[in-house]
Amino acid sequence: MDNYRVFYDVVIEDDSCIVQIKAVGHKEHNTLYIGGKEVQI
Repeated sequence: MDNYRVFYDVVIEDDSCIVQIKAVGHKEHNTLYIGGKEVQI
């Protein structure tokens, strides 16, 4: 089973709600990879 993290913003305008996906990363133990590169959060 893979562990993924999704980073997103939620924008609420008037009567609508928009979810903007910023990045999807793969997590191995305590290391996060986005686009195949290790990133620090």
